[in-house]
Amino acid sequence: MNPNHAHEELIMFLHHIWEDIEKTKQRQWSDIYHVLIAQGAIIGLLVALGHQAAPPWLDSVFAIAITLLTAAGIRIVHNAQATLVQQRDLADEFYKMLDNEKIRTLLDSPLAKSVGRATHPTLYSALVIGSGIFAFVVILGR
Repeated sequence: MNPNHAHEELIMFLHHIWEDIEKTKQRQWSDIYHVLIAQGAIIGLLVALGHQAAPPWLDSVFAIAITLLTAAGIRIVHNAQATLVQQRDLADEFYKMLDNEKIRTLLDSPLAKSVGRATHPTLYSALVIGSGIFAFVVILGR
């Protein structure tokens, strides 16, 4: 294989990997928003039914639904972060195949450092858990 052709293929692969990373991040946020909207809808339904005589088992159904949504939200964060780690590792492998001079000409800025990457999944999970706790407070305070 021609070295220039191999170099172009590596650049193409890197470009696709970074697009995939961006798509994974967008999908993660979209999924988290869907979980939060669903949790809000359950609370809205509960509040709307609050003035009517609802069966006592309905609170249990709402609590189970909130629990399942919170668990699904945490699982979404975990899966998305695992995917991002795999994609970043693959990108790092491709960067190692290029020599340092070519990397400097390819990139406008230095490679992203992994500092703080562990914080984001924790914050995303805390967001989902916090909204779940809020939902439980509303359900139990009825």
